[in-house]
Amino acid sequence: MTDRLPTRLETEPLLEVVAEMRFESTDASAVNLLPGILSERFSQYDEVKTLPNAQIPTSLASKQDALKYLPHIQLRHDNNVIAIGPHSITVAQLPPYAGWTKFSAHALEVFEELKGRKFVGSVERISLRYADIIDLGTAARTDWLNTRVEVAGVESHDVVQLKVENGTESVRIVTQIVSPAYAQDGRNGVVVDVDTINLAPTRQSFWDELRANFEQLHDLNKAHFFSLLKPSTLEQLKPHYDATDD
Repeated sequence: MTDRLPTRLETEPLLEVVAEMRFESTDASAVNLLPGILSERFSQYDEVKTLPNAQIPTSLASKQDALKYLPHIQLRHDNNVIAIGPHSITVAQLPPYAGWTKFSAHALEVFEELKGRKFVGSVERISLRYADIIDLGTAARTDWLNTRVEVAGVESHDVVQLKVENGTESVRIVTQIVSPAYAQDGRNGVVVDVDTINLAPTRQSFWDELRANFEQLHDLNKAHFFSLLKPSTLEQLKPHYDATDD
């Protein structure tokens, strides 16, 4: 990889992009009130769904992080989704991707609806996750990526599910690779899932720094994703280096 990153890929690998905010809350007010607040503010979200997670007893969910931050209510409009839980809110987009400028602007508008709400406590973390599937038209192979998976001296594996984490105390990068993988739209190949997480948002200046923090997460995510691609793989995805939004 060079220092110059593509602005877009003609062969779009995106499965979904998800921006998330996790926050402290003393009761269920967030999940009870936010759907109505957001539906009024963003009236284009005309589909509202209660998710199965809403049936999990609060006494159980509050004690397990794997359950605590799950969404209970989903708002949807076309390929855009807002998901709300007692301690979290996510803004997601499925293909076609509108680009970072448009997606981030909308996500920030949604998150800023939490500002000053009495039922939302301090923010615990924010994150930005991109899930992509690399489909090169042949059987999926992890050697499309800058990875090396060796088990018992064997590097070639028919099935791979890999998760690694690195970064600093405050910003983490979680990478997941799954091969082979199959998307609902018929694509199949290697899934590359990169989640960039800010674990220590500044309390006093959080809202003033929200945009800058998400821009940092986006830059880290993008650089990490392209560092995972071999030059030959990137070439097959038909990179563009123009000024088009990424």
